[in-house]
Amino acid sequence: MQIPVLNLPRPVPVPRVRTPQDNIPQTGRERERIKHLVERYVAAVQPVPPLSLDELRSHSDRFVSAHGLDPKYRDYAAVLLNSEVYREQLAAVPYERRLLLLPKCLRVEDKCPAPFDEFGLLCKRCGLCSI
Repeated sequence: MQIPVLNLPRPVPVPRVRTPQDNIPQTGRERERIKHLVERYVAAVQPVPPLSLDELRSHSDRFVSAHGLDPKYRDYAAVLLNSEVYREQLAAVPYERRLLLLPKCLRVEDKCPAPFDEFGLLCKRCGLCSI
């Protein structure tokens, strides 16, 4: 009598939980709080887009100091501020007329099991990349 060969499935990698960079607020609650503060700041100050980099830095510095935030969050606040300044203009563009540009890929090429086809990457949701 022969023992049947057992084929085990490939082990699935456990998705890694990645902590935010040091210059990004560490909790979702803190990030949401800053986002709401930015919304109120933009509604009150009403900066006119496009903002130059100097104007954006100036607004970001004022925002961070006015709300007693750690200065290391200045760049994070600047991104939120710039996004909020353009909120109305973006909302005026119908979804079917919008174009979202993303980098080709953030995967680790030699470890990623996902193939590409004519439409792009066919993600296997393996948890190996940072997305």
